[in-house]
Amino acid sequence: KEKKYIDRCWKDVTVGDFIRLSCNEVIPADMVLLFSTDPDGICHIETSGLDGESNLKQRQVVRGYAEQDSEVDPEKFSSRIECESPNNDLSRFRGFLEHSNKERVGLSKENLLLRGCTIRNTEAVVGIVVYAGHETKAMLNNSGPRYKRSKLERRANTDVLWCVMLLVIMCLTGAVGHGIWLSRYEKMHFFNVPEPDGHIISPLLAGFYMFWTMIILLQVLIPISLYVSIEIVKLGQIYFIQSDVDFYNEKTDSIVQCRALNIAEDLGQIQYLFSDKTGTLTENKMVFRRCSVAGFDYCHEENARRLESYQEAVSEDEDFIDTVSGSLSNMAKPRAPSCRTVHNGPLGNKPSNHLAGSSFTLGSGEGASEVPHSRQAAFSSPIETDVVPDTRAGHGGLCCFGTINISAPTHPAL
Repeated sequence: KEKKYIDRCWKDVTVGDFIRLSCNEVIPADMVLLFSTDPDGICHIETSGLDGESNLKQRQVVRGYAEQDSEVDPEKFSSRIECESPNNDLSRFRGFLEHSNKERVGLSKENLLLRGCTIRNTEAVVGIVVYAGHETKAMLNNSGPRYKRSKLERRANTDVLWCVMLLVIMCLTGAVGHGIWLSRYEKMHFFNVPEPDGHIISPLLAGFYMFWTMIILLQVLIPISLYVSIEIVKLGQIYFIQSDVDFYNEKTDSIVQCRALNIAEDLGQIQYLFSDKTGTLTENKMVFRRCSVAGFDYCHEENARRLESYQEAVSEDEDFIDTVSGSLSNMAKPRAPSCRTVHNGPLGNKPSNHLAGSSFTLGSGEGASEVPHSRQAAFSSPIETDVVPDTRAGHGGLCCFGTINISAPTHPAL
């Protein structure tokens, strides 16, 4: 009987199962990588679901299995894996794989595929599950969002606590004074109402009753309606923020969105602003302008027109261009009329400083068959990143590269 993998739900995956995943599939559990279709035994994963980073990360097949040309056979797998207990540390994984001949191979985070990541630029991978379900690192880190309190709310909570302490002190004082006052009278007086059976309560019990009576009388000291008033004011503040014309973006036709409704009032109390990431306060646009492969020009006609108008209207102090970056699937037209420069060589002899790379697509436009060299060409951005082409996105074999994915920025450029 032929053995093959079967489709199972994530909830049915257990430790020790072998999982085979294809490109663009999400990893259902933490597993050790045992096989990859990549010749170098590398698997690219996207961890945006865990840490928010869209750049690709590389994972390596366990040493000893990377040299195998054939796919791992689960029935012939006789090794034993021993690793640390489940924890929420995404950057650490320790363990070893012991073969049948007692040889041990160390395991690290470079051999671990985490749940929630997506397989990229790799046709297929095979791994064995080491953490499943609620023991995966992704689930252990999913403790829910942290509730944020504004400075005004913290101040209001402090003031309410002081009011509660004042109320308790006043009620205790009244209860103790009432008990002492009743103890001074040995005989029953007209103001001391007896019980239905004619029994007179003791001064201690009367003081206890007086404490709760004072609580009812003085509970107006607690500003319960203060929180309701603050919430109503917050709703009005959010309405005015979203309706502010100064916050309207004409390019994207969008307005500001208040996602944290409970800390909107802190905007007026900011004293210092720290930023350590490019693009937070500035704008970083990577615009594909033009390139030449084997004497044929590839350019974006819309960008070419905008660049031409920009060069005519450029000012002395402001250098800005309004362009749209994205998929350039229909731009591959050799010797396009909007590209006035036609090179004579593969990359031409004319110097040009208008070449910038980004995540783009070269489509199968006219004359694509006349440019066979474009199949081996890929361009990296000036920030020194690896460019990994995905050839599966080609249409009929005419597309040079379907999609270009950028890996970690610390890696060397092509």
